[in-house]
Amino acid sequence: MLKRDEDACTLPGDHAPTTIHLAVQDRERIVAIASLCEDRPEGSAPGLRAWRLRGMAVHASARGLGFGRLLVHLCLRHAQARDAELVWCTARESAHGFYEKLGFAADPQTLTMSSRPDLNFYLMRHSFA
Repeated sequence: MLKRDEDACTLPGDHAPTTIHLAVQDRERIVAIASLCEDRPEGSAPGLRAWRLRGMAVHASARGLGFGRLLVHLCLRHAQARDAELVWCTARESAHGFYEKLGFAADPQTLTMSSRPDLNFYLMRHSFA
């Protein structure tokens, strides 16, 4: 989270023309980040207009100040302006309540990721109806 090793933070699709990267800067340092890219959850319908929120992080010193909420709202507005039907993300078990407060719904079962087998994650979905 908010590390200096850029190669460790690069994800597939980061350089796609429709991907956006957002950051909140407090004086000279970045304290919150998020990315949004066009991507569908595995197993979804091929025509689904979906965007994935990922790389979301807020530095411990800036948590509780609303920066995470701001970044999520900006990502939702960006996706909705591009006719998205869905914005989704994977959230650590400890953070899924944060996303629920912002209108996301959690899939009932947790999942694990090979990169973090020590943690449980939820697939979170925000639908535009």
